[in-house]
Amino acid sequence: MNFAKSMKLVSWFFCLSLLIPLLISSWLLPAWAADTIDMAEIDTTELLKLANRHTQKGNYQQAVKEFTVILDREPTKTIVKTSAYLSRCFAQMQLENYLESLADCSQVIKLDPQGKETYLAYLHRGLTNYRLGRYPQALIDYDQLISLNSQDFRAYYNRGLAKVGMEDYLGAIEDYNQALNNIPPEETKKIAMVYNDRGLAYFHQANIDQAQADFNHAIALDRRDARTYYNLACVCHHQGDWQKAIHNFTLALDVQPEQPDAYLSRAMIYQQLGDSALAIADLYAAAKHFRSQGQVSDYQATMEIIRSIEHQQLEAGAIG
Repeated sequence: MNFAKSMKLVSWFFCLSLLIPLLISSWLLPAWAADTIDMAEIDTTELLKLANRHTQKGNYQQAVKEFTVILDREPTKTIVKTSAYLSRCFAQMQLENYLESLADCSQVIKLDPQGKETYLAYLHRGLTNYRLGRYPQALIDYDQLISLNSQDFRAYYNRGLAKVGMEDYLGAIEDYNQALNNIPPEETKKIAMVYNDRGLAYFHQANIDQAQADFNHAIALDRRDARTYYNLACVCHHQGDWQKAIHNFTLALDVQPEQPDAYLSRAMIYQQLGDSALAIADLYAAAKHFRSQGQVSDYQATMEIIRSIEHQQLEAGAIG
């Protein structure tokens, strides 16, 4: 297999797998110390506090069990039921139990359509729908959020992400603009995040200059976001500026060294520049991280590229 053919195995990696944007969740719970007690011996109010402690500490499996016990008791107070459903929805979402999360969010909305926790239920359900790839359903939830509060930038930002999923890049840019208009100016990291994702939308529109401007603006606001360095590197490569692309991939790896796609993309540029030694070093680093992250097919494809390059080197040596 020659190198040109082997690079077909990796072409889909490069700049088409731009890093997944972060979605904003507003669920903040009080920091409690976890306790181990018999759930049958504690009343519902205290058990709700205990479940929230476990959620805050990231013990989501235990929290789900405790919220389920509360709901099995069929509490008569609507506020207790909605709180338990909403909190279990969040815990299920963290466990990637998205169908269960959807069901719990819907229960909150059904139980108390005008309640204060219903707003968060729409927010969580929109995020869950987004993660399931149900972009039209996510849009419905975010539209409802905006109707309830037209000043919340999270609704516009998340709706923009859903529109990107539907390839409505112009609509996404409009939502990102609305988000930027509503973010408090002191929230510089969140502002940077929106610029990054607006840059991605411009990139998909082939508006490379605007994409580059947004990525540069995001970096000026937050120099510790590996995603933006990666995305800017893709723009530089698209423009044929390979040295700047290498520089930005390197900055991305300085911030987050476990990015196999960044190693792989930088390796491709090194190989195009004729530096097989650096290319192979990056490919081995990419393979290592693909394997440690359980991405078996990506690991195998990367090892195949390494074998192809090394085989070419052996043949070149034999000919010489």
